[in-house]
Amino acid sequence: TDRRSARTLVINLGIRRFYLLAFALGGLMMLTWGAIGLLQTLMQAVSLVSWQTPVANYSAQLLIGTLVWTAHWFILQRDFATGHPVEERSALRKVYLYLIVFVYSVMALSSGALLLKRLIELGLGAPPSAEPLLTQLSLVVPMLASGGLFWAYHWQVLRQDAGRAPEAPRQAAVRRIYAYLVAAVGLVTLLTGVVGLLIQLIDLLTSPAAIGLNFYREQVALSTAMTVVGAPVWLLPWRAVQRRAATDQEAPGIDERRSTVRKIFLYFFVFIASLAIFSSVGWFVFHILTALLGADLPSDFLTLVLNALVIALLAGGVWLYHWLAIRQDGRHEQ
Repeated sequence: TDRRSARTLVINLGIRRFYLLAFALGGLMMLTWGAIGLLQTLMQAVSLVSWQTPVANYSAQLLIGTLVWTAHWFILQRDFATGHPVEERSALRKVYLYLIVFVYSVMALSSGALLLKRLIELGLGAPPSAEPLLTQLSLVVPMLASGGLFWAYHWQVLRQDAGRAPEAPRQAAVRRIYAYLVAAVGLVTLLTGVVGLLIQLIDLLTSPAAIGLNFYREQVALSTAMTVVGAPVWLLPWRAVQRRAATDQEAPGIDERRSTVRKIFLYFFVFIASLAIFSSVGWFVFHILTALLGADLPSDFLTLVLNALVIALLAGGVWLYHWLAIRQDGRHEQ
């Protein structure tokens, strides 16, 4: 009877928590889009014929979303502060928090990358736009501000939760999925930016007259912004999980090294890097054999060969790094 009552209590609390989190999520989304729309309208007010109606509409969304989110989030925070084990060990709460942190981090970083791209273009001598500066930044700045604010707040909540209660196994799994997902997004962004910069450099050195300066400026700005943004997004969570995995003879390190999420992450990049190496080497050998056999070569032959060589070398570095991480995990286990 006691077990049945305890199980019923857990189920009821889980349903209640799901209801509160669902309404908190809905209110937060309404609050976010209301804030973004209001800031965007105010920044475009100079060029808009009628701005009163959009301001009223977005203000209503902002107000209602704030009331819905704060009311339900206050109850959730109060329940967690009671110290009840069911609340402290809730995996649903962690899923909600890490989902919000991931979404708002992507929003802030993508808008920050677009803003940085535009600044780099202007620094490289791009002609100024005919639109007012506030109008040009009317979407990027509100998204950056909203994403950064809610990202920082929910990340602080996660840190406070970690200080108040020990991490349960299911909560650790949620945290691990978040960390490796962010690291994967950051690494792909970083590699895309680095490859773009190297390819643009090769094109500039081998065939500078083939493409106009405007194309070079835009592509270099985009690749630079992706590199600058992707590097910390990959490095920060990756260093955290690497420190945890390097802990010998302790439960956190053993669980980290044996986690399925970590193995999927490492072997995924080993697999993708292997495909890139084989494809690039095959492309490189094909062009070399084409030249040796005396076939007609394309006008951008040197560019194609160097591009394939650069991608193969970069993919080889990615493969080696992640393969060494797999070997290191094996040595720690032994």
